[in-house]
Amino acid sequence: MTDERSARGRKARARGNAYERSVAERLGARRVGQYGGKADVEAEWIAVQCKTGKSYPERLDGWLRSIPFRAGQLRAVVVSDSPGPGHRRRELIVLDLGDFIDWYGQPQEGDEEWAPWVGDSKREPR
Repeated sequence: MTDERSARGRKARARGNAYERSVAERLGARRVGQYGGKADVEAEWIAVQCKTGKSYPERLDGWLRSIPFRAGQLRAVVVSDSPGPGHRRRELIVLDLGDFIDWYGQPQEGDEEWAPWVGDSKREPR
């Protein structure tokens, strides 16, 4: 591997590490990607794999941004395949991370059991 390719790889990994730290901080979670598991960021209520780079899904982003914003609502895109008989449908929901964090907020100190979807948690979602 040439020095130039090696430097590009180090820079890409450094950008990925910085993004993992940013996501972990905004979600009130911890970065665990450096330990080699499949998740990059984890908290009791969520496990996240972070991806950053040139392969940003512009099509999904366009669909999400085309949904009119309304106060009190999250915008989401649900995508699926068409598997045919005998096969389970694969489905994903796509949310804007900033909107998600604004909606649910960040756990505060002392919110050990906080989970945004649990109605009897110590703190209700925002």
